[in-house]
Amino acid sequence: GAMVYNDPAVYQSRTNDTCGRNAGHVGIYIGNGQIISNIGGTVIDTVEGWTAYYGFGGWGWGGAVVPQK
Repeated sequence: GAMVYNDPAVYQSRTNDTCGRNAGHVGIYIGNGQIISNIGGTVIDTVEGWTAYYGFGGWGWGGAVVPQK
C-alpha cells in the first residue's frame, strides 16, 4: 500500500524533539478503506477516521509524496 502523510496544519507530533514535531505521523494504506499506523502499538483505522484526526498531507511511495486535497 501507499504511505499516507498527515497534514502538519492539523496534527503535529507530540514528541519533545524538533525532528519528531516536524515528522508528524505516517500510516500505510492497506486496502478496503483502512490505514495501519503505530501509536504505541499497531492501530488499524478507516481512511475517514485517520484523516479526521491527522489531516491529509498527501500519499506516496518510495520517498515520493503526492499531495492531494
